[in-house]
Amino acid sequence: MTKIDFDRFMLIKSIDGQKKAEMNVRRVFAEELYSRGQGLAFHALALKIYNGDGVQEFNEEECKLMVTFASQCMSPAFLDSLQETIKENGTDLLTI
Repeated sequence: MTKIDFDRFMLIKSIDGQKKAEMNVRRVFAEELYSRGQGLAFHALALKIYNGDGVQEFNEEECKLMVTFASQCMSPAFLDSLQETIKENGTDLLTI
């Protein structure tokens, strides 16, 4: 299980990764998943993130869905931030 707090998400703000800012991305990310994701798994994940509060736990499959979606539909900065957060908080991305 991987713990992520989308209310206090550390977003990388520079290409070298030196500038970061804590941001609440929960609603924005959930809305993107809901609007652009395909299938029930994305629907369930969007609702889980949207209805969550603070630190949430995500299983390996949910982490895979988030990374897959972010790599196709979100900014590179968000993708890098998400991958870093997942790696730091529980799941080795090499196994995803």
